[in-house]
Amino acid sequence: MDTTYSPLLVSVLYGDDGSTFQEYETFQIGEINDWYTLKTEVNGEPLKAFSLQVVISEMHHSGKNTRLRQVDIISPKEFSSTPQNP
Repeated sequence: MDTTYSPLLVSVLYGDDGSTFQEYETFQIGEINDWYTLKTEVNGEPLKAFSLQVVISEMHHSGKNTRLRQVDIISPKEFSSTPQNP
C-alpha cells in the first residue's frame, strides 16, 4: 500500500469567497485510510459559510500528490419555531 498519497496536515477555511476566507481549524491525520470528523460549530452555533476550502499542506512520507476519496458535509436540520400542519 502506497501511503504517500495520504494527507497528513490539513486546514479548513471558510467564508463567502477566496478573499474573505478565515481559518476554521488545522489538524493532523494520524491514521491513514480512516475517516476524520470535524465538528463545525462556532460558539455553539453551526458554522455558516458560503464556501469551505480544504487545504492539504503536507502528505505522509513527503508525498507529492494526495487523493481524497470522499468529503461529506452534513449540516444540522433546521427546525421551525411554528408547528407544521400535516
